[in-house]
Amino acid sequence: MDWTQMTVYTTSQGCEYISSMLFSIGVTGIEIFDPEDYKHIEKNYTWDYIDDEVLALAEKEAYIRIYFPHTPYGIEQIELVKNAQSRPSDPVAENRWCQCLDKRGKV
Repeated sequence: MDWTQMTVYTTSQGCEYISSMLFSIGVTGIEIFDPEDYKHIEKNYTWDYIDDEVLALAEKEAYIRIYFPHTPYGIEQIELVKNAQSRPSDPVAENRWCQCLDKRGKV
């Protein structure tokens, strides 16, 4: 199956908010990358080996990658995400959504 991929760059806090908003409008094909998950791995813990590339992930930017199928339903989901970006349901959410997106610009 063919997919359209959209990436939203955000903050660690924004990952939770945006993924929750996506689930609430029916979007379930998401991948969350949060560098905070890699900041607590210590090289001298109980691991036999941790690759330096894994430790370097802690310095990357948080993002949510969204996958939409190339179907009429997928096109509808893309429009829902675009509309959610431009018209969130409440003023507080609007402020958070804008803060999350303004870090990198566009969806």
